[in-house]
Amino acid sequence: MSRPQTPLARRELLEASAAASALAGLGASAEALGAVGRRGPPGRAGVVAGVVIETVPGAAPRVAARLLHEPGLVLQGGDGDRRLAAVFTGAEGAALEALAERLVRSHEDVLGVFPTYVANPVDGSGDPGSGGARP
Repeated sequence: MSRPQTPLARRELLEASAAASALAGLGASAEALGAVGRRGPPGRAGVVAGVVIETVPGAAPRVAARLLHEPGLVLQGGDGDRRLAAVFTGAEGAALEALAERLVRSHEDVLGVFPTYVANPVDGSGDPGSGGARP
């Protein structure tokens, strides 16, 4: 019988699921890409999302360098050419939409931001289940 998850453990599980989903969107695993992910700041996220950020060919490393300090966005890896995998945490889904619009508008090298996984740690939507998670 497994123990109930704490809010922090649940958030970590959702962030790991979002990262795996975004990396799968690149057609690779974290090990193959040498993921650079780091945990986001503690607190209650209203939305956790895995995203693929599509850039013009050859621009992914340049875009990644600019996004390293983007609040709420944690880079997980990339294909070295035109796609980046990241995890976004924010107060609500509208924050993800605003980030995507801002990135496309303000970075000429960014073509699009595509969610691959979206979950709400508070209401349980997008819950990946226990999925072999350790208690």
